[in-house]
Amino acid sequence: MGVVRKTIRVGAELLLTLGLVGLLLCVHQLYWTNFEAEAAARSEVEQLRKDWAKHPGAAESEATESGPPAALPPSDVLDGPTDVSVDGGKDGQKVQGSHSIRGETLAILWIPRLGSDWFRPIIEGSSLASLSKGVGHYTYPPYIGPGGAGNFGVAGHRNGHGEPFRYLNKLKAGDKVVVETKSQWFTYTIVKGPFITKPSNGSVLTARPPDLGGPAGRRLITLTTCDPEFTSRNRMIYWGELTSTDAKQGNKKPAALRD
Repeated sequence: MGVVRKTIRVGAELLLTLGLVGLLLCVHQLYWTNFEAEAAARSEVEQLRKDWAKHPGAAESEATESGPPAALPPSDVLDGPTDVSVDGGKDGQKVQGSHSIRGETLAILWIPRLGSDWFRPIIEGSSLASLSKGVGHYTYPPYIGPGGAGNFGVAGHRNGHGEPFRYLNKLKAGDKVVVETKSQWFTYTIVKGPFITKPSNGSVLTARPPDLGGPAGRRLITLTTCDPEFTSRNRMIYWGELTSTDAKQGNKKPAALRD
C-alpha cells in the first residue's frame, strides 16, 4: 500500500505542477502579452511619427488598381515561423507592388467607437510578429494601400497580443474608421458587419466581396478578427467604404476624430 500511496501522491503532484504551468502559460498568453504588445504599439507609432518628420518628402506606398487578389483565407493564426505572413511573404522582404517592407509600420489606424484615444500602428504583413505590434495589413496581390481603389484589409488579434480588436463587435453601420498616413487622413464609414464566416473565405478581401455586394471600383477597408472570443474557429468581418480624404494640416485631425 505504501508504494501505491507514493505513486498516487507523485502522480497528483505531477498533475498539479502541470496544471500550474498550463495556467501560467495561459496568463502569459492572454494577459502579459497584452502589456508587451501595447508597449510595442506605442513604440511603433512614436518611431513612425519621427520617420515622417525626418523624411517629409519621401514617397508613400502607392495603391494599385489591378485585378482582385486570389481567394486566400483572412487568417491571423499561423503554424510555423512567426515572421511569415499568411500569403507566404517573409518580414524584411519588399512587398510586391509597393515601396514598403514587410514587418515595418505603414500607417496608423483610428477607431473612435473603441475609444477617443484608440489608435494602433498598421504593420505591413500579417505575420505573428507583425500582429504582436499592432494590426497587420494583408499584402495579397494586387497591393492596395490606404485610400486605394480596391480592398485595404487589416487583421488584429481579439485576445492576447494587445488584443486590438477585442471589442470590434461594438462597431455599427455608420461608424468611422480612420487611417492616418504621413500626408493624408482617410476616413471610411462602416457599411456592413459583423459578418461571421470561416477562415477559408478569402473572398471577403477581394475588390468586390460577394458577401458585401455593391458596385465595382469602390475604395473599401476590411477589418478581420477571430470569433468567438478565445478561439479561431470563425472570422468576424466589418467592411467600410472611403467617404472622405483630408490632407494633413499641422495637428488638425479629420472631423471623425474631432466629434
